[in-house]
Amino acid sequence: MLKCSSGIVGLEFEVMPYNELRKDFLLDRWVVIATERARRPTDFAKRRTEQGQTSICPLHPGNEHMTPPAVLLYLNSNGKIIKDKDTATLRHKNWVVRCIPNLFPAFAPPKVPFDTSDIMKTDNFGQAVGHHEVLVESPNHDEHPANAELPQLVHVVDAYVDRLRDFSANPM
Repeated sequence: MLKCSSGIVGLEFEVMPYNELRKDFLLDRWVVIATERARRPTDFAKRRTEQGQTSICPLHPGNEHMTPPAVLLYLNSNGKIIKDKDTATLRHKNWVVRCIPNLFPAFAPPKVPFDTSDIMKTDNFGQAVGHHEVLVESPNHDEHPANAELPQLVHVVDAYVDRLRDFSANPM
């Protein structure tokens, strides 16, 4: 469709309501076309050498204000682990595991009531409807999962199970 209001003729593009699932026939797999992920600010930042890097990690303890509120927290409270969430005004600091919404999700929940049979438009094309979160597995960023203590790994697996149960209980 051609539109022109200033004398310049151009194409009008329809904005995708959701990211898209497309079949890659060369590799025989599904791929996600996520236009919003192209807006990630770090994609255009120049790489620094490791010695000169002084950036602040938003996932590091003490920087919780730099991320969206956590949808699930495992908190250390007097030697016991309790589950909680952040609020818009309160960000917990003594977390063991933290799950936050992804700022640039590849999959997003529907904005209006949605019939799940509408996800796949054809055999080769669909809408990327779902959830995309970041699970911060430990407040210790230097710790490799292979070196983590067993109780920490149990908390991580439990957090994955909790999020999957929540998604299953509240489809879309």
